[in-house]
Amino acid sequence: MSKTIQFLTQGITHINETGTIFPCSKYVGKAMAKLMPLQRGETIIELGAGTGAITKELLKNLDKNQRLLCFEINETFCEILKKIADKRIRVIKDNAGNFPRYLERKTQCVISTLPIAIFSREEKNNLLSSIKESLSYKGKFIQFQYSLKDYMIIKKHFARTEIKFIPLNILPGFIYICTNSVA
Repeated sequence: MSKTIQFLTQGITHINETGTIFPCSKYVGKAMAKLMPLQRGETIIELGAGTGAITKELLKNLDKNQRLLCFEINETFCEILKKIADKRIRVIKDNAGNFPRYLERKTQCVISTLPIAIFSREEKNNLLSSIKESLSYKGKFIQFQYSLKDYMIIKKHFARTEIKFIPLNILPGFIYICTNSVA
């Protein structure tokens, strides 16, 4: 069964986890990967890795000493992710909000496709606070969303928030690029 069909099936049966029935396109992945800071030896966090559409693009941009920690709560998606043959990746079946427990130090980048639009206000604030506290001073939080509904809540947590429109996806969407620093 193709990954797209598996995502569709999981999306329909677990819409409260996935937030969508379609995986992100490679264009979303490429756009997010280009925004990722590239510092040697750093650990990058991916929240809501799904079937790996974004993951594969991130791996293309990492150097040999960087690591990618992929958080996913869907068992089927975790099994698909574990088939990616790359020593830099670690798949973690855990709630995305628990990612700071796995960090040895602050990270340069948190990339997310979590469906935060369906989270409660408290869940959004808790997650965004954890992300902000886990980022190094010039680190980036890169979030894909289908709407601008959460712009104000995201902006409130970071010193700087930019938006990039991504039309090349089954459902067009937006990438939020957030940093703790203003420069």
